[in-house]
Amino acid sequence: MSKRSAEHRFSGSLVSESLNRVIRRIHLDRGSGILEVTPADGSKKRLFFLGGELYLPPSNPIAQQLSGMLSGGLGADLRTLMGRFARVIGSWREGTFSFVPGRAGVPPEVIGPLLTREVVMAGATQDLSPEAMLDRLGGDKARWSTQAHPEALLLNPGAVTIGLDPREAFLIDRIRAQPCSVAALLQMSGLPREDTLEILSRLQAVELIEREARPTVNRELVTLPLLERFQERVKLELEAAAVDLPEEEHRSRLADLLSRLGEMGHYDLLDVHPSCEGDEIHRAYSELAKMVHPSQAARLGLRGREEGMHLLFERATESYLVLSDPARRAAYDRDLVTGGLVGGESVEEQEERRQQRARENYHRARELYRQEEFHYALEVLREAVRLDRRSEYYTLMGKVQERNPKWSSQATDSYRTALKLDPEALDVRVAMAELYERVGDQGRARAAYRSILIRQPDHPAASEALARLADERSPKRTLLRSFFGRD
Repeated sequence: MSKRSAEHRFSGSLVSESLNRVIRRIHLDRGSGILEVTPADGSKKRLFFLGGELYLPPSNPIAQQLSGMLSGGLGADLRTLMGRFARVIGSWREGTFSFVPGRAGVPPEVIGPLLTREVVMAGATQDLSPEAMLDRLGGDKARWSTQAHPEALLLNPGAVTIGLDPREAFLIDRIRAQPCSVAALLQMSGLPREDTLEILSRLQAVELIEREARPTVNRELVTLPLLERFQERVKLELEAAAVDLPEEEHRSRLADLLSRLGEMGHYDLLDVHPSCEGDEIHRAYSELAKMVHPSQAARLGLRGREEGMHLLFERATESYLVLSDPARRAAYDRDLVTGGLVGGESVEEQEERRQQRARENYHRARELYRQEEFHYALEVLREAVRLDRRSEYYTLMGKVQERNPKWSSQATDSYRTALKLDPEALDVRVAMAELYERVGDQGRARAAYRSILIRQPDHPAASEALARLADERSPKRTLLRSFFGRD
């Protein structure tokens, strides 16, 4: 949208902006005016808003049903009708929309108000999988808080008084008593996981809950005009050369970045070493910015959920602006070195202390890995690489991540980082090749095995693997082809 405030005229395409999202913005901004929608069939639809509440023209079939419900006090039926209305407008995914603000254009005979909050809440979870809802909530560790009180959230459209669903009220009460992580809420709700994620997503959509300590950017540095110029430049780079990642892996990497964003510094986010040169920073930013650019949301099946990509792009741009400027980088490095360490030490002593803490975490993670405590090992390793980025730390992280089939793309990322830090580490190349082979990506597996033989022509494991993968009649090859549908 050209303007996001409901106090201004704005328009857009339903291909890039879902209608449910447009209605949510007007509702949250308490806007008044006319929203004209032209779906793909060329028909004209008009929705009216007064103070953020939705009204319909009398000729609308849903308005005719709504009129009887409002006078008859049928609250449950009204909630169901709003869900159906949200599904209908959510299905308009081609065409255009235009919002003209102002109360003057709203005719007096309109029917309403609808239960607009319910429309927004229903539209927020339409066609979302549990994994997508969890991503939108920031992952298991994201903490949520609220100032809302269920008893103060009653709505009174017509003769009906409607509060929150009892399950929604229960979670609001829990979060109001004490901010909770998503994992804790999943455990304490007593509901199926998918139901709890849906309820939390609904509450988030109307801003009844808010995420704690959401990472922000320095607006004095990353101004909106500057950010728009960066977005436009990266968009042109994407048109020239698209991101070479399978969609599933691309989405997984975005989710992983969002889940760790609050604990990542500028070097961590750009995935560069503190001693890196300016051209490395530029290349790293270009690669990351293209991967997180919001224009890719539709291709990745994330249309309507671009907030996380906007945040990642902003943070990536901030990291680039800090690290590419010598004065800003020097100031950041000074803060980084002294932060959390003992004052009065020399820079060399502080760096040695940091490296020692990282080594201790690495050895602790190795012990946890042997004990098959993979979750705790991963957390300890994240602290180790935050303090000191070493190839062996990322290699162990990849091995830990491999133990969960859902984290194979993250394991690949860890191995890639390990190779950036030590390109000649053959054990890492073997681990990566074997991972590609296990998940059925035989093309990349062969390339990885060949890279090993380039460095060590007599490497027995790589030679055997290439021979195995080249055998068209190999039972394993046949099985992988039938299962994954590719070579």
